[in-house]
Amino acid sequence: MLVEDGGQNAIVIAPESNARLSLEDVRAFLAGAEAGETILLQNECAHLEATIELAARAGLRTWLNASPQPTVSTTFTRCACRTARSS
Repeated sequence: MLVEDGGQNAIVIAPESNARLSLEDVRAFLAGAEAGETILLQNECAHLEATIELAARAGLRTWLNASPQPTVSTTFTRCACRTARSS
């Protein structure tokens, strides 16, 4: 996020940058997290279902910003239910 000369926020994106992340990138990122920390994801994140599963195994609190708005997958629902039961 950048700030324009007039003080307004300007969100700058690189199209499809999330899709360029590998599962190994995700694993490397999560390796630096500690149980109890929070990870915020959104639907356009690469490897979303695997990331949710890995984050749950690592004891992270996972928040999902469900945008952009495709239908939330049944795998996500299963992950969320398993995580809730294990808490």
